[in-house]
Amino acid sequence: MGSMKYHSFALLVLAIFSSAAHADILFVDLNGSDTEIRAATAAAKARGERLVVVPPVELRQYAHDHIPSAVPELAAAAVAELEQQGRPLTSVVVSGHSNGKMFFGWSGTIELSDFHQLAEAHPFMRESLRSVLLWSCYSGTIGNFAVWKKEFPQLAVVFGYSDAAPKAKTAASPALLKEALIGEDHIDDALNLKAARRAVKELSLAQRTYLSALIGECYVGVKTGSLRLDDMLRACPRELARLRDMYTGVQDYFLPEQNSAHVDPPANPHSSELRAFYSYYQTAAACVGEDSGIPSRESTLALLFFRTVRRNFAHFYAEDLERVRSELAGVGVTIPSLDGDTTRQQTLHVHELLVNASLLSSLDDAARTRTHALAQKIDSLLIKLECVPGQWITEEPLSSEKPVAPRLGCNEN
Repeated sequence: MGSMKYHSFALLVLAIFSSAAHADILFVDLNGSDTEIRAATAAAKARGERLVVVPPVELRQYAHDHIPSAVPELAAAAVAELEQQGRPLTSVVVSGHSNGKMFFGWSGTIELSDFHQLAEAHPFMRESLRSVLLWSCYSGTIGNFAVWKKEFPQLAVVFGYSDAAPKAKTAASPALLKEALIGEDHIDDALNLKAARRAVKELSLAQRTYLSALIGECYVGVKTGSLRLDDMLRACPRELARLRDMYTGVQDYFLPEQNSAHVDPPANPHSSELRAFYSYYQTAAACVGEDSGIPSRESTLALLFFRTVRRNFAHFYAEDLERVRSELAGVGVTIPSLDGDTTRQQTLHVHELLVNASLLSSLDDAARTRTHALAQKIDSLLIKLECVPGQWITEEPLSSEKPVAPRLGCNEN
């Protein structure tokens, strides 16, 4: 953002955080969950602590309009304020949607790497942060917990959900959040598995959910059983082999250019072989390295919700698509609009047309440049499924509002 814009933003942040009560619990609110905020506020009071919410209600619209940078910036401002006041940060709550690594919602996006940068800039976090509560789907698999524990080894407790989380605006989600925040303050991180299971069982509201916890080195899932973290990590070769075997069964969905007969993901994103692969991927996340040969969790989730992603792409790039379609029509070529019921195979066909050398040679320089740029966007966001905004997965495009921009790192030439 420009210097004047940034200066105004910084003053507004300072005014809000300076006028609010300084906090020991940081609540990253990505979906405007007022009921969860009230529950966390009550829990903080019961613990003798205070709460700060990012983004504050006053900045929700600003955060939405400045995805993905605003929420990490606001979190950094809040943590810096705590450090200046000499107050320890004991807990972090993140509420929104998740693929396990990235958290997102209407108000913004934040990733584990953002928390890493926060801790690097403010080392007191690594000394005082005792618990993290990841209030989102799939955040609480043992694989995801292992990644957080590696980043913050001092954590005594990490809570999350091993599968679907209760919806934020139901009574169950805020009530369980309050119970967990109050209960975790008394959990001993040196517990053995038996004691860890008992500690989770004492959270009465959790028993009908997929709540899970990493207490010290002990993983306990209400629906998934329990084991020690080091036992899980020792099992990584076996877990990775199973994941690769499952990938073999779904790889046609990921490689449309090589498998023309079987490329459209299942119509139901919640129940399919592809969904089973994604669910197990979350469990084995800590075992999967960058050289594993398996697509990322982010691209897998985008593939599951490909139809919604494609509609958001068509809405965001509507002007680019219409301009290129008009220019191609001038040389006798027709391409689909990429909205409506366009399939993944048809999307691949559009890309093949846009990179056709013979076709490009029939266009003038400006039209050729625009066509090449659109082809790159389609390749990155709809074929390789890289850098897809989380909001493109969870939110249908609205005619009155342009979708958020693709995440940083996409090829936007």
